[in-house]
This record gives sequence, structure tokens and C-alpha cells, in this order.
Amino acid sequence: MLLRKRKRKKVQTTDSNHPFKKYPNLIKELNLDRANQVWVSDITYLRLVGSKFCYLSLITDAYSRK
Repeated sequence: MLLRKRKRKKVQTTDSNHPFKKYPNLIKELNLDRANQVWVSDITYLRLVGSKFCYLSLITDAYSRK
């Protein structure tokens, strides 16, 4: 019997095509030469067993990435 692997559905979590204000990247041209100059953050969600979700928030120093 020949079996084929099922393709996983990719969950889309970002919608960049929205009517809200999009802010410019203020640190694009900034030269990072020491720690604590710029901190970046992100939030995402993780799917748990069943239909439950858990949020994960990260805050990182852009220079040292710690």
C-alpha cells in the first residue's frame, strides 16, 4: 500500500493588510554598538492540547540578543 504524508496547515497569525496606521522602523539605520540601546519584544501564541492556547511574550536586548 502506498501512503502519502499529509500536508500540515500553516496557521496565519499576522495580517499586514489592515487599515490601521503602520509605524516606520525607527531603528533601521541605527548602529548598535553597546547593550541596552534598543530592546525588542514579540508576542505569539502556542497551541496546547485540545483547542487551548497559551501566550508567549519575549523581550530581548537587540545588541546582545539576551
